[in-house]
Amino acid sequence: RHLAAVEALSKSTMLKADESKAWALLAISEAHLQRWKDSAAHFEIALRYQPYNATWWLDLAEACFHGGMEAAYQAALTKLDALDPKLAKEARAFKPRRAAR
Repeated sequence: RHLAAVEALSKSTMLKADESKAWALLAISEAHLQRWKDSAAHFEIALRYQPYNATWWLDLAEACFHGGMEAAYQAALTKLDALDPKLAKEARAFKPRRAAR
């Protein structure tokens, strides 16, 4: 059921571009399904409208890491560094643990 809901929401024409929370929730759902590239793409949309949300930058970095998008992963961590250096440091420290999932 979860997969069907994510599929329907991602294809929905009712989801407006500026509904950042909806895009972030879709991205989180896709991450749970290990659809990393879709998750990253939807976090990027959410962050266009809420660029100061450090948690979403962290989530984007994680999606990029798991999706094998090294340059995007580094870019997200750089942005996270500017917003919340402590959170960025923790994210870098946990990189090996995430890789083991």
